[in-house]
Amino acid sequence: MRRIVGTHSAEYWLDLARYDLRAAKAMLDARQRLYVGFLCHLAIEKTLKAYWAQSKTAAPPFTHDLSLLAERTGILEEMDERAVGVLDFLEPLHIEGRYPTEKAACSGS
Repeated sequence: MRRIVGTHSAEYWLDLARYDLRAAKAMLDARQRLYVGFLCHLAIEKTLKAYWAQSKTAAPPFTHDLSLLAERTGILEEMDERAVGVLDFLEPLHIEGRYPTEKAACSGS
């Protein structure tokens, strides 16, 4: 039986991040591209929240802002330009994945 962990636990957030990453891979493999970026955003967000949970005593904030999470955990200053670019690329996909303005471009049709 799986142990239940609280939302303040790094393990909790990493389990969710792994799930989202597997879902992104499955969507990509199925050529259903619309939600791939959205799911990748979620995976990075939850990984940052896991880092937060591991390094701080308080629960991670209720935010989807990747740059804010990276900054407040202190990891942003450790990131190279490429990693920051990935955050910048994924940031708008949280909204765009749910409310696509360019559905044809995202879906590959």
